[in-house]
Amino acid sequence: MGDGALKRDAVGVTGSVAMSLGVMNPASGIMFTAALIAVHAGPALPLVYLMSLVGVMLLVNTIAEFSRRLPHAGSFYAFNTAGLGPTFGFFAGWLLFAAYLYPQNLLAFGAFASAALATQLGIHVAWWVFTVAAAVTIWALSLRGLLGLRERVEAVAGRMSVRSLRGAGTVLLVQMPLVQTPLPVERAAAPTPRHGS
Repeated sequence: MGDGALKRDAVGVTGSVAMSLGVMNPASGIMFTAALIAVHAGPALPLVYLMSLVGVMLLVNTIAEFSRRLPHAGSFYAFNTAGLGPTFGFFAGWLLFAAYLYPQNLLAFGAFASAALATQLGIHVAWWVFTVAAAVTIWALSLRGLLGLRERVEAVAGRMSVRSLRGAGTVLLVQMPLVQTPLPVERAAAPTPRHGS
């Protein structure tokens, strides 16, 4: 199949759901936190979002400029290491990791789900139950995706390797063919002709 189309059943239901959730996550953060922000901002809520947009655009411009001058998958770790040295890069890397773990959306989801269940159905479940359940679900889906990554890469005739170098971090190298090549098929050995029969 060399037309660039996706192979049939290459992405299953779980993969589709995981990708959809990943794309929806920023929007869900806005949806779940708007009510909490409105409590404090009141009628100035649109102004709060507008001011936030200006701040985000300045940050995006900064990241774009750094990325143009220093293309690297390590983002803030690489930027700070190149500009300020390895110590600052180390701290930036760990702070970035902590930011990814910051459970803002999980906490908001837990509070929203608990309040919605209590309001709509009269069932009272603590907010932390929903937060923990969502965190465990995300962890399980992520682990499943990582464990199946090698098989998915090899299914399209690619190669994957993981290397850890002292002082240089861990490198996940995935090599994919530009054109999808058919997988090699082992052929049965042809029978040898017998002479004299």
